[in-house]
Amino acid sequence: MNIKNKIIFSNIVIIVIPLLILLSIIGIFIKSTDNHYHEALEILIKDKNALYSAQSLMYEYKDEITSIYAENFSKNSKKELAYKQLSNLEKGLNNLGYNFSVEVDNNSLFDNMTKEEHTILRKSIKGYNNETNNLTLTEGDTSIILNTMDINGELYKITAIRMQNSKKNMNFISYIQKYILENGIVVILLYLIMIIVLNILLSHWISKSVLIPLEKLSEGSKKIKEGELDKPINYLKNDEFGQVCRDFDDMRGYLKDSVDERLRYENNRTQLLAGISHDLRTPLTSIKGYVEGLIDGIAKTPEMKIRYYRAIQTRANDMEVLLNNLSDYTHLESKSNNYYLEKVEINSYIKHLLKTYEIDFKRENVILNTTYLSDKVYVNMDTQKISRAILNIISNSIKYKVREQVVITINIGIKDNYVKLTIADDGNGVKNEDLEQIFECFYRGDASRTKPGEGSGLGLSITKKIVEMHNGKIEAKNENGLSIAIYIPYEGEINNEKNTNS
Repeated sequence: MNIKNKIIFSNIVIIVIPLLILLSIIGIFIKSTDNHYHEALEILIKDKNALYSAQSLMYEYKDEITSIYAENFSKNSKKELAYKQLSNLEKGLNNLGYNFSVEVDNNSLFDNMTKEEHTILRKSIKGYNNETNNLTLTEGDTSIILNTMDINGELYKITAIRMQNSKKNMNFISYIQKYILENGIVVILLYLIMIIVLNILLSHWISKSVLIPLEKLSEGSKKIKEGELDKPINYLKNDEFGQVCRDFDDMRGYLKDSVDERLRYENNRTQLLAGISHDLRTPLTSIKGYVEGLIDGIAKTPEMKIRYYRAIQTRANDMEVLLNNLSDYTHLESKSNNYYLEKVEINSYIKHLLKTYEIDFKRENVILNTTYLSDKVYVNMDTQKISRAILNIISNSIKYKVREQVVITINIGIKDNYVKLTIADDGNGVKNEDLEQIFECFYRGDASRTKPGEGSGLGLSITKKIVEMHNGKIEAKNENGLSIAIYIPYEGEINNEKNTNS
């Protein structure tokens, strides 16, 4: 659930749940009372003449007096407590507009009724049996209550009268209304408490949805600031912050790749400068020696001078080859070279390439064993640059041959969606731990690096760049010598992969 929906949901819950609980309580209360009580309840609530409220006060008085006599108080204490309860009864009835009298065993205990009220009282109850113990009567503007109670063996008779023209507390609150008001306040307080509790819980829930991803983002930004780019942000929820965290993590990954690429570039640049310095120093030192020999007159005969001049020319040619390869590598590294792709049938292309350099191979004592595909397979490639890549591999095999003759095996095959061109020699190969490094610039697998005329050390690096520019890949392994495989994507389907030899 996203943050927006969580906020909407929490606002609804804060209002609806307490309201549903309140309505449920009211519903249970209504269900627990039969319908025939509703009319009586309505009468009690309205209590027009305060009859029910006054009677409730009288029964409360009875309960209090009964409990006083039930306790082990002294006689004087009981009288004091009973008088206090009588004062409370007087106050309560007076608030309802009633005057009253109390008789205990026909002896007057309290009376605050006027003569007029006594006269009206006698006339009103004249028609009733004198032995009537309880009576509630409303006649015209007058309300009369008569309650007789047995309290601790004594007969209490309470008589109350309320004149309608009395100006006392005409806007009284009935006993039931007071009860509902008091409990209504409790219900409202409970409702408010439920709202507060739900608000706290839901606020905590929403705050966790905000604070946790913010903490992760803060931690991630600190790690990036410290240069630690390997630690991802693990926040998998599908909300707004989840998307932000994923975007932030993508940015971290992109930044890491950029830093790694920059470090790789700096490392290659350092190696490149070191290699250039080394490979230029060797021919320059040699040229310097020959020039000094000519100046000092060491080469005295014309033949010796010509030999010195040719040596200087050879070293200058080596430097020119180095600088040309360096220029090619720089263009490939910056991807500024233009590629002219054309659709080429691979068998015909390899045959033509090997035929072109046949004389050079014979001069270097190279024996070629070539295996071609039986079917025609077409590849989109820049023929000039692929030729450069293949010749670099063959030149590397010739350069590091261990015998007078070098046997080079060329095999054309199909693997997955690639044409696989394998070029293998019968030399000593390289150390297994160095296989991944042979495509790095200025790498040489032995001490020949320090010998003049051994090449620039950029050939296989240039080969790798050319293959990768064709969306291909290159790999090396030791297999009775060094074997290098070039993979270039091809077009069309191959139905027959039987090879032919030449």
